[in-house]
Amino acid sequence: MVQVNTAVPSLAPEEIEKLVTFPLEVELAGLPGLDVMRSLSKFGLSQVTLIFRDGTDIYRSRQLVSERLLAAQAKIPRDLGPSLAPMATGLGEILYYSLEYRPEAKEKPPTEMLQLMELRLLQEYTVKPLLRRIPGVADINTTGGYEKLIVVSPTAESLLHAGLTVSDLSTLVGKNVQNA
Repeated sequence: MVQVNTAVPSLAPEEIEKLVTFPLEVELAGLPGLDVMRSLSKFGLSQVTLIFRDGTDIYRSRQLVSERLLAAQAKIPRDLGPSLAPMATGLGEILYYSLEYRPEAKEKPPTEMLQLMELRLLQEYTVKPLLRRIPGVADINTTGGYEKLIVVSPTAESLLHAGLTVSDLSTLVGKNVQNA
């Protein structure tokens, strides 16, 4: 396993994902012996974990990752410096679990997409905070499900009736979604 950590002190997780984690994933994809790539973007940190097949020379893999990171430098914000985590980290994934509705559940949302959205919310705001309270748990990483989004899709008729242009609407929405 090779982990690439990048300290990102001034961006929101969504911006870290877009500007740091994703470009690193693109650059690191396709390495010889790479079996699984996972990433995490949270306040202050972008982490890309590369898991190589058993028998892969870890020193060669670390060298190849280091070479790819040099190329990735040009694709991420200038002030950031991705670095390799130590070869033997004290942190590793210990447990995988999944949240699912039972087939006979009566109060589950009607569609699979809504169910996956609900399960993601349950994971993020109920299960994850409870598990973090357990002594010795360093972190809980969430994958899967759908994030609930607010999508603004105006119709020309509605905008005209309200006396707004698309630009006006964009400005109004933009004032309500600022990062701090």
